[in-house]
Amino acid sequence: MAAAKPPAAGAKLDRPIVRLPLLKEVPPDARFLRKPSVVHVPSNTNYYVCGHCSTLLIVAEESHRLSLVIECRDCGALNDARLP
Repeated sequence: MAAAKPPAAGAKLDRPIVRLPLLKEVPPDARFLRKPSVVHVPSNTNYYVCGHCSTLLIVAEESHRLSLVIECRDCGALNDARLP
């Protein structure tokens, strides 16, 4: 599966962009991905970006955010992609 590309600067977006909340540490019960390439779950999707640097981390429906904590591959911030 090819990695999803983030939209180019100034590009017209075809899906919503959602900034993920940041965490100071990984909760003990969380599933954790360390600096992955983009996680892509195909369907009617949103772009989920790092809450610190806006790097694209997940392309997925809101209901398929995978319940993960994701470490940004660019800045190292811990992003909370767990469902509320």
